[in-house]
Amino acid sequence: MTRLLGLGQIRLRWRSEIAEFEIVDTGIGIDQADLARIFEPFERVEGARAPLTPGIGLGLTITRLPTQIMGGELTVTSELGRGSRFQVRLMLSEALQPLKPAPLESRVLGYKGERLTVLIADDDPVHRGLLEDLLSPLGFIVFKAADGDECLAVAARCQPDVLLVDISMPGPNGWEVARRLRASGFDHLVIIVISANPLELRRPPHAELCHNDVLAKPVSVADLLNKLSFLLRLEWLAQGPEPEVEPHRPIANTLDPAQTEQLRQLGAIGYIRGIQSRLDAIEQKAPPGDAYIAQLRRLVSEFQLDAFMDALGPEASGE
Repeated sequence: MTRLLGLGQIRLRWRSEIAEFEIVDTGIGIDQADLARIFEPFERVEGARAPLTPGIGLGLTITRLPTQIMGGELTVTSELGRGSRFQVRLMLSEALQPLKPAPLESRVLGYKGERLTVLIADDDPVHRGLLEDLLSPLGFIVFKAADGDECLAVAARCQPDVLLVDISMPGPNGWEVARRLRASGFDHLVIIVISANPLELRRPPHAELCHNDVLAKPVSVADLLNKLSFLLRLEWLAQGPEPEVEPHRPIANTLDPAQTEQLRQLGAIGYIRGIQSRLDAIEQKAPPGDAYIAQLRRLVSEFQLDAFMDALGPEASGE
């Protein structure tokens, strides 16, 4: 299976229990001299052709470690000017029975009380967008800033109730922004400092305590909402877990023995696409809205092959 992704591709191949995940891009590539160190923690390849991008150089390290723990391998090939190819190979255990979906937790829909203003300061536009997409639907009024100086200017203009500020930004960093805002009269502003580097979240020595809390990237939605609830004394409006759906009752087989046997043979080899094609052909000759065929389609679409085989009924005994 291949999917186009921006200027590259993501490919998935599997055979038996071996799966291969491959990311191919058409970027500037990586010099051969740098390939040996890109998996080292905090290493970042920079140069005239590689502009500085947000991050601290832990992505490949974090990816490689669990891959190796699981007995797999992560490899890379690259050519300058042509792009790079990252490949993960894993041996995945066979699923002996379908997993039951985890129960849905309560979903936060908003909060009681007056609308509050949140200022998000981060030089990474993706992270700014993710936080905005999370907070805006809950009723928060969101402003954004891309660096320390812009953050100070926007704060003076919008008078936020909450500041989510990244430590590493152009201009004044997150600690300095917090200090300046406190010094300029933002005494009741809730300031949460954010960083992808846990070491940065330790307050600098001898620094004045100007923030209320810290968060590590990638930001956990539950952690962020819990901190906002505590610091702002919010009462969330939440939707409870959805009631469990009763399992479908078996429906009588409306197919003839030949059709049933064809589907049973396709199910025995796990040929999903073949089952779907065969059901298409059967449905053309069946009465409209056949409930039994609809049940078989649902089981196949959910990859419940054991239940699909059970729904076909017992295999006819030969003479």
